[in-house]
Amino acid sequence: MSNQDTLIQFISDNLISKKGLDLGAVDSLLLSGRIDSHGVIRLTAFIQERFSIKVHPRDITLKNIRTVNTIARYLEAQQAQVAAD
Repeated sequence: MSNQDTLIQFISDNLISKKGLDLGAVDSLLLSGRIDSHGVIRLTAFIQERFSIKVHPRDITLKNIRTVNTIARYLEAQQAQVAAD
């Protein structure tokens, strides 16, 4: 399962505050109301646990968590940095 698929599965099953909404990789998470601030905290915890990376508070920005695609790009960058260290 790809990072995007894993994220979509988790968000759809655990965080979508408006039931009946489908979630695609380019759908806005926060601006559309799909997840709320509590959901961001839960998503951050999930990412740290599932992908074994540290999400720094400074990285929890709209730029990094706008969509599943932006989260996946953030994950790939963090995983590459860990591999390089």
